[in-house]
Amino acid sequence: CISPGFVKIDAGSFWMGSPAGGDESCPLGYTGDGCTGDGTGTTETELGRFSYETLHYVKLTHDFEMQVHEVTQGEWKAAFEGWNPSFFLQCGDNCPVEYISWYDSLAYANWKSEQALLTPCYVFSGVKCEDGLDVGSNFEGCLNGTQNGIDSGTVTLAGGASKPCACQGF
Repeated sequence: CISPGFVKIDAGSFWMGSPAGGDESCPLGYTGDGCTGDGTGTTETELGRFSYETLHYVKLTHDFEMQVHEVTQGEWKAAFEGWNPSFFLQCGDNCPVEYISWYDSLAYANWKSEQALLTPCYVFSGVKCEDGLDVGSNFEGCLNGTQNGIDSGTVTLAGGASKPCACQGF
């Protein structure tokens, strides 16, 4: 059963990233293109490649669900009492939220879990806000226009789960 507004992503494998350039840099088994050039991402054969992307093989060992669209600015504001960290505010409530940290995204996942009456997956400790405020485990204290989100902290999985897929929530 797939949750409304979500799509199932099947377990499987794929190549992710960009080739570094030069035929010798293409890993064994890679069947994509882009294995020519000087590796800087600036030659004609490498246009659109970022030099910091590393080509690597990814294997998803579990199916998972992904929301059909990016989290919008409106959805984000509803979760965090009107706070919108986006740079492109003029874009509006239907545009994706951006300018958030990985920690902020986990806080949103916990909020989504609570809304669905599921146990949140992520437990925060040692949290520091973007403005330097230390809030300990009270990560929600960073999710406002004064503190501007979560800068750092320690995140563990709830309930002794060893992998996110073992969590009940998002």
